[in-house]
Amino acid sequence: MKKWWLLSIVILASCVKDRIDLPQYTPTYTSPLRINEFLASSTGTPWLNEFGVASDWFEIYNSSDSTVHFTPGKYFCTDDQTRKGKYALPDFSIPAKSFFTIWCDSDDTLVDDIHTNFNLKSSGE
Repeated sequence: MKKWWLLSIVILASCVKDRIDLPQYTPTYTSPLRINEFLASSTGTPWLNEFGVASDWFEIYNSSDSTVHFTPGKYFCTDDQTRKGKYALPDFSIPAKSFFTIWCDSDDTLVDDIHTNFNLKSSGE
């Protein structure tokens, strides 16, 4: 009798556990910016930068209804988790509902487009 009573408590406890409503996680902030696409192997690609060179790149999409402005030295991108501040993004803006391409070609230049000081690895990081 004692074994059945103990088994009943265990079964009852497992039923109650399944009925407990856990609070849903809701992020307090969601960015309007999305990495829309990226290319980590530029061999044979038709996409060329302003110098006519096929390079690695990633594209950011601004999903908001207003322009997003990047303040110099406040935002960074990297290909190395141990160096989060590897490349400081310069002063630029992405208009509402627009795309912006950042070239990852180790050129570290600002001519017409932004060129980072690193390449993307097609094998992953």
